[in-house]
Amino acid sequence: MSAQAKAMLLYRTILREHKNRLPIVMREMGNAYVKNEFSLHMKAKPEHLGQFYNAWEEYLDGLRMKGNNFGADINEQNLSQAQKDKMKELKEETRKVVTSKDVESN
Repeated sequence: MSAQAKAMLLYRTILREHKNRLPIVMREMGNAYVKNEFSLHMKAKPEHLGQFYNAWEEYLDGLRMKGNNFGADINEQNLSQAQKDKMKELKEETRKVVTSKDVESN
């Protein structure tokens, strides 16, 4: 199998796993990211592609190990203060995005 055929197989496998395992919002975001990354690396030097493909294979293994348990609640008691601060920042940014979409749609 050629290197290009292996890359396409990996790409398709990732998208299939997204379809089978991720909730729709995560799937859309993940698929867009995968498509962008693979298109950016289409003309990469061969010495860089091995590391790129290995990283995606590790991602795929992690996705399979995770199963369908995405979006589970996070126990904030187990987080460090830095993680709690980051979580608060992410919540605030998410609210801004949701609020701006509500305004745009009306």
